Amino acid sequence: MLSAWFEYTDLYLAQGLAILKVGARPCKVIDLPTTLSWDKALLRVSEALHETQGLKYRRARLRVMLSGALCQAIPIQAPQDARNWNDLHQLLPMSASSLFGVAPDQLRCVQEAGCAAIGAASSAHLVQALESWTTLSKLKLHSIQPSWSIASQCKLARSSTFSALQLTERDGITLLSQTQSGWVSCHMPQVGQTPEIEAAKVRRQLTGWGVEESRLLKLDFVAASATPLQGGPTLWAGHWRQHATAAH
Repeated sequence: MLSAWFEYTDLYLAQGLAILKVGARPCKVIDLPTTLSWDKALLRVSEALHETQGLKYRRARLRVMLSGALCQAIPIQAPQDARNWNDLHQLLPMSASSLFGVAPDQLRCVQEAGCAAIGAASSAHLVQALESWTTLSKLKLHSIQPSWSIASQCKLARSSTFSALQLTERDGITLLSQTQSGWVSCHMPQVGQTPEIEAAKVRRQLTGWGVEESRLLKLDFVAASATPLQGGPTLWAGHWRQHATAAH
């Protein structure tokens, strides 16, 4: 019983998909209609949560990982003299608002802990729905992080071999790189295109950034768990794969 107070409940959310992991128990993969509101989608997660942990395991700490589509990377648009954390923190909401074309109060933004010049932005409604759901589920919200942030901090990504990251998920591809002119990012929704077309789009984007494809670390996040990727992220360890390269 006491161990339940110290274990984590992990939740991954993407458009059309949720994966729930309670402690060392097997994951539950939940397909979600993309037309559902987040409030209703999280009710389906509640059903899986109750089946997996039962009432006696309530109050576990919840770690949420959002896909790159739900929590996008935002390079902060700042003048050259804006270098300290506070200056960049104030500029992040406006950078995100400009990218998404919505008012800043419709977004929830956070700065990356390891890099002040890049932030993450997601829908304020989604974050509010998660916070309410966590309370109703009698869990304690420990963290909400984007998948690309977790991937970019792994041992493989920190290797000097790579200067850019491609993360492929069910609902899209996130590209992230630090170039001579600063951080750049791009999100490409997946709309049933072939791997060859997706690879061509990635190559064009890298060319525009001046990044060689040989310097690109390609990772996938998948629903099925298997042997952890050596040097890959430790969170959701069995769900990361090196991406199979499509033919040119």
